[in-house]
Amino acid sequence: MQRHRKKIQSDNQLFHLRIQIIAWADEYGINDSMLPRTKKGLLELSVLELNCMEIKYLPKSIGHLTQLTELSLCFNALTELPPEIGELRNLT
Repeated sequence: MQRHRKKIQSDNQLFHLRIQIIAWADEYGINDSMLPRTKKGLLELSVLELNCMEIKYLPKSIGHLTQLTELSLCFNALTELPPEIGELRNLT
């Protein structure tokens, strides 16, 4: 029972994180060919190129895209990065 409850909590957390990332992507006009909208697509995403998008902030939920090996954010309006970016340990 405890194991089932933890899985439900984990699934709920992933759902809310996915909603946050999608809302942020929609805010900046980032289409689904650049940032997938499916749970599987987000969890397997390895390259994210968001250059020249006038992005002012990254959502905290970006830290859950743990399969990212490349993240390019050139020519945006970022002034800081969320601490959760440190969770992206596969970046090269």
